[in-house]
Amino acid sequence: MMVFAFVVLVVLVVLAAWAFVQLAKWPKKVALKRGHPYPDAVNVLSWGGLVMTAGLAWLGALTWAHATPPIDAEEAA
Repeated sequence: MMVFAFVVLVVLVVLAAWAFVQLAKWPKKVALKRGHPYPDAVNVLSWGGLVMTAGLAWLGALTWAHATPPIDAEEAA
């Protein structure tokens, strides 16, 4: 019974770590998709926000990634 509990605990820890990484990468993916001029800065704010501010600055990174208008085809040419 203890082995099963340990396996479940390990699986939950691995899933939590995977979810944390995916959540931290999300604002940069949005910034790249929308043509943000500073996707690396959004990425730094995202990781720092999750690690140091318990998610508060992460919301700022996600908002910043969405706030920049996407590049139009006319402007890129």
